[in-house]
Amino acid sequence: MKSISIAKKLAILSVLCIALPTLLFSLSLYNSQVRQFYRQQLRDRQNVVEQLAGNIETNYDTISDLARSLAYRPNLITLLSRREPARYPISSAKYIDEVVSSIKYSTRYQGMGVQETYIFAENGLENSSYFYDASLVRSLGFYQDFTEKERESSLYYLSPEESSQFTEAVKGRRNPFPKETFLLVQVVRDNYLDPIGCLVFEISPYLFFRGIAPSFGSTDGYFAYFTGNGNYYGASPSKELAEALAAQAQEGGTYLSLDGGRHPYRWISGMDLVVCDAKAVGESMHVSSALSLSLFLAALALVQTFLLNLFIKRIFGKLNRSLNQMDAIVADGFRGSLPLDGNDEVGQIILRFNLLLKKISLLVSDVVKKETAGTKAQIKALQYQMNPHFIYNTLSIFSGHAEQHGNSELAEAIASFGHLLRYNIKETGAYATVESELRNAISLMSVYAIRYVNQLQLEIHAEPGVRQARIIKFLLQPLMENSILHGLCPPCSSMLIQILIRREEGDLLVQVRDNGVGMTPQRLEEVRSCILGEKTGEIPQTEGSFIGLKNICERLALFYGGQAAMEIESTEGSGVCISIRIPFSSEEEG
Repeated sequence: MKSISIAKKLAILSVLCIALPTLLFSLSLYNSQVRQFYRQQLRDRQNVVEQLAGNIETNYDTISDLARSLAYRPNLITLLSRREPARYPISSAKYIDEVVSSIKYSTRYQGMGVQETYIFAENGLENSSYFYDASLVRSLGFYQDFTEKERESSLYYLSPEESSQFTEAVKGRRNPFPKETFLLVQVVRDNYLDPIGCLVFEISPYLFFRGIAPSFGSTDGYFAYFTGNGNYYGASPSKELAEALAAQAQEGGTYLSLDGGRHPYRWISGMDLVVCDAKAVGESMHVSSALSLSLFLAALALVQTFLLNLFIKRIFGKLNRSLNQMDAIVADGFRGSLPLDGNDEVGQIILRFNLLLKKISLLVSDVVKKETAGTKAQIKALQYQMNPHFIYNTLSIFSGHAEQHGNSELAEAIASFGHLLRYNIKETGAYATVESELRNAISLMSVYAIRYVNQLQLEIHAEPGVRQARIIKFLLQPLMENSILHGLCPPCSSMLIQILIRREEGDLLVQVRDNGVGMTPQRLEEVRSCILGEKTGEIPQTEGSFIGLKNICERLALFYGGQAAMEIESTEGSGVCISIRIPFSSEEEG
């Protein structure tokens, strides 16, 4: 069993516990569930059709009542009853205003989707807003059908082409973007019950047929079918379904048997309208079998999940234990190996991991040796680079002083220089305390004060608790030399050098400021690029090589890596500020 792969084990278990029982049980339940679901689905579809038909009847009755109330208004009947309305312009205009106001108020108040209202008069009333001569629409099909059948009111569906013809006939222009519309036509009769015109509502199909979304070209959905002209709104019925509706719908019934299934429908007699389901409900629909098996599959899934969990837990428990052992070996410096158990995929992983451990141990050992030797050599080289540079600058100071003054003050200068020299060559390692660096800075200032008499001042601001912090050696000396050599313009100028050291969260911030000549923006950019390593190359010797600053930048990267940061800021005529941020570490911690 150990030699069989995990994939094969899962495949065997899925066949025995999932595929075979599911297949047998599905076959036994299929026949009994299909008919029951078919009958339920048929009832649900019929209920939807009944509800849609009821909504349409309600909308129709509401708009018809509105049309009748407007058609029976005395002012409208009086206006349309006059033989020669042009002879009474003032009273006609008054009646027109009253009718228009009633129409606007009523259609706005009802909110049933009435988009336009037209009143067609038979007495030759002059065309105006809402009022038109009936001769404009006598040739149109809906108007001819309405007058021939002598109905009180009727609903007509106009296709996009018929709608465009209607617009052109009434308003004298053709609609460039025609679309289908519905017209509710209401007859207007005089006091002798003779027709004297008609009122027409242009209705939005979307608002009137709420629930029947237009899905043209689709045979899946509901539609309203007009038996008079064969037009339909909503889903597209098949040709066979349309013919069956025209032949059988008026005979009564609730279903049409077609295409191996049944289409629920509802005939609305007063409107010559049929609401029908375009999709047939059949006994052989695959949905019914899926639904009949859903309960069984849900129960079976619980058992399957339980069995699979037991099996997977056993298989992957072994893998998890191996992973934990791998983590322990990595944390211990890649020492040790995993016990080999079995020859399956997990066993192969353990075998290859043990081989990888041996190679990693050899590589780590070689890398550590090389990096240790390289680091020591680089540190020594950087320190040796500092000492000659410092001695050269110091000797230059003494030489200049000897030329300008007598030898009476050389004793003090030599003493300070001796302190500096001892601090530089003393074997105390690569680190020193902030206190040691500050004492060295004071000695350095004493030496330079011999050369620049009464021109240099030093201020030290160190927060309590930072004097015993550990920093790399020779950090302050190059910064002060940089300020004196590049920021002071003898013999008339003077300079204040400030050393500020404080702790910010987990870092130690060291700043050396001066009020010297500063640098232009161009010069500052050149110095930053050279010292901070933004470009290769060196600054020309005639302008100062900044060996000390470059040395500090390299040592910060070597000892602290990405945890250290160095920033140079300067304004021409206002001095230079060099800020160094390193991780805080006290002498006790180090």
